[in-house]
Amino acid sequence: MKMAANKTVQNTCLLLLVILFVSSGLLYSFFTPLWSPPDEERHFAYCEYIAQNHKLPSLIPDDEGVRITEVTHPPLYYLIGSLFCREDGSIIHEKVILNDGPGIRNIMHPDDEARFPYSGKAKSAHLIRVFSIVLGAINVGFIFLFALKIFPGEVLLAFAVAVFVAANAQFLHISASVSNEIMSSTLCTILLYNLFGYLKGPVAYKHNVVTGILLGCALLTKISTIIYVPVTLGVLVWSFVRKGKNPLGSIGVLLFSALCVCGWWYVRNWIMYGDPTFSKALVEVLPFTTRNQPVTLDTLIREYTAFYTSFFGYFGAFQVPIPGVHLTIYGIIIFLGIAGLVKLFISKELTSLQNQLFITLMAAILIAGGLFVLLNIKAYAFMGKYLFIVIAPLAILICVGFRSVFPLQVRNYVLGLLIMVFVGLNAHIFFKVLKPGYIEPRLIKGADQQEVCCWTDQITPHNSIGQTFTAKKNNLCALRVMFYNHEKSTKKGTVTFYLKEANQTGRDLYQIDLEINNIHATRFFFIFPPCADSAEKQYEFGFRSTLTPGKGISLWYEKEDCYPEGHMLANGKAEPGDLYFTAYYFTGSKPLTEWEGVTQTVKRQGEYVGVRELQLYVEMPKKMRERSLTHKKMIRAYQ
Repeated sequence: MKMAANKTVQNTCLLLLVILFVSSGLLYSFFTPLWSPPDEERHFAYCEYIAQNHKLPSLIPDDEGVRITEVTHPPLYYLIGSLFCREDGSIIHEKVILNDGPGIRNIMHPDDEARFPYSGKAKSAHLIRVFSIVLGAINVGFIFLFALKIFPGEVLLAFAVAVFVAANAQFLHISASVSNEIMSSTLCTILLYNLFGYLKGPVAYKHNVVTGILLGCALLTKISTIIYVPVTLGVLVWSFVRKGKNPLGSIGVLLFSALCVCGWWYVRNWIMYGDPTFSKALVEVLPFTTRNQPVTLDTLIREYTAFYTSFFGYFGAFQVPIPGVHLTIYGIIIFLGIAGLVKLFISKELTSLQNQLFITLMAAILIAGGLFVLLNIKAYAFMGKYLFIVIAPLAILICVGFRSVFPLQVRNYVLGLLIMVFVGLNAHIFFKVLKPGYIEPRLIKGADQQEVCCWTDQITPHNSIGQTFTAKKNNLCALRVMFYNHEKSTKKGTVTFYLKEANQTGRDLYQIDLEINNIHATRFFFIFPPCADSAEKQYEFGFRSTLTPGKGISLWYEKEDCYPEGHMLANGKAEPGDLYFTAYYFTGSKPLTEWEGVTQTVKRQGEYVGVRELQLYVEMPKKMRERSLTHKKMIRAYQ
C-alpha cells in the first residue's frame, strides 16, 4: 500500500514538472520574438534547406552564393525540424529584416507572419520551437527519474533536482527556440540514465544496443557530445572488470550500434571534405569567431562572467542579463552544493553504488569542462548553453550537495525552500527581465549622420569632444555614437556623456557615466528621460573622460560637413566635420522601459558590423547580399 502511494506521489510530481516546464516554455516562446535567441535564424535555415532540397546542405556555397553556416552541426535535429517547414520556394533570408536601431532584436520577422496566429515561416519556426519544448520536458522528466534511481523514495530531492533545470531561465530560453542544444542535452540525460543500469547490474545484452543507439543519436545531434564516449566506455569497462568479466563483446555491440546510427555522417564528411568532425570547416565558415588575440586576465574575467551569466540567463545575443542578485543566489547555492559534496565523501554517507555514479557524473562534468576550455582557447565560444550537455550531472550534484550541508531533520524543509527559490527566481526573471526586455521600443529616428572616415583626438580631462544638432520633434530621449577604443584591455576610468541646450551656459540637462573598461564594443545608446519640448531646439552633446592622454578613447567622425544643421566640437569650439551619431525620439505617452527613457542609462549595441549580422550576411544569396544594409556598412568601413 505504501509503495503504491509513493508511486502515485512520484507520478503526480512528474506530471507537475512536465506541466510546469511546458507552460513556462510556451510563455517564453510567445514573448520571445523570432530570431532573438542565439543563432535561431541559422538553425531554422538548416531545417528549411533540408525541407526544400531533400538533402543535406553542402559546405560549399551553391550557385546563388547561399551558404548554410550551421552545416557544421550533425543533422538529426534538423532532419526532424525539416518536417515542420513548408516547401514554398523562398528562403528565410528573403523574409528577415536587419534592425540597426534601438532594442535588442538584431534580426526581425515581418509582423504579418509573426503575429499570433502565426503564418508562413513564422508558423514553421514556432512549430519547431514547440518540438524543442517537448524535448526539454522529456529532459526534465528523465532528470527527475534519474535522481529517484540514485536516491529511491526521495521524491522531494528528485523534484528539487528537476526544478533546478526546469526553472533555469536560460534553459527555458533555449528550449523555446529553434536550436539543437536541447535535443543533445536530452539525449545525454537519457544516456546517463541508461548507464546507471551497468553500475547497478546485471544488464541484458540488448542494453548494449540501446546504449549504443542513444550514444549514436547524441553524436548525430551535436559533436560536443563526444565527451560521453569515454564516459560510456569507462562505465561499461568498470562494471564488467569489477565482476571479473570480459567487456570486449559488449563494447563491440555498443560501438557498432552507435556507428550504425551516426557513423555515416562522419564518414560522409571525411570522404567529401577530408574533415569528419568539421573542425577545420568551422574556421572557414565562421572566421570571425576564431580567437585572434592572446587571452589576458581581463579577457578571462570578462568571458567567465559572460559564461556564468549565460548559463542561468543572458537573453538575446548577450544583450539582456538577469539581475546580479539572482546570480549571487545561484552562486551561494553552488558553493554550498560543492561544500556538501565534500562533506558527503568525507563522511562516507553515500552507498558504494551512489559513489560510483557520482564519480561518473563528475567525470562527465570534468571532460565537458576540459573540452569547453580547449574550444575557448581557439575560438570565442563562452556561452553557458554549451554545458547543457552536462546539466543533469550539475543539477544532481549541486542539489544533493546543498541538501547534505543541513542537519537531517531540516533537510526536507530546506529542499522545499530551494524549490520555491528556483520557481520564484524564474517567475521574477520572466516578468521583470525577459518580457519587458523584448518590448519593442517606441522610438523613431531623427538626425542621422552615418558617414565616417576616421576617429577624433582622444577624450581626456583637457579635451572634450561633442556635436551640436537640431531636434525636429518633441521627446528627444536617446543618442547613439560610435567609439574607437585604443588598447582595449589596459584602461580604467570613466567617460561622461553630457547633453545640454546649445549656446547655453547653464548646467547639463543630463550626465551619464560609462566605465571605460566596459567599452569593448563600438556603438552605444545614451538614453535619458524624454525632453518634452525639444522640437526645433538646438542641442549639444559630448563626452569628457578621466583618462590621461595616450590611454585611448575616441569617437568616429566624418571630416567632411555631412550634417549642415550642426557641427563637431572640441573643447566647445567648432571643428570641421561631424560625429557619427543618431538621435531618437520617444513616441508614447509614458516611458515603460529603459530603452524608452524610464531612467537614464547606457545600452551597448555592439560592433559597427556585429557577428550576428555577419553570420546572416554570409548566408544570403549573392544578389541579396549586395543589396543589403550590411554590404553598405562593410563598404563604408572598408573605405
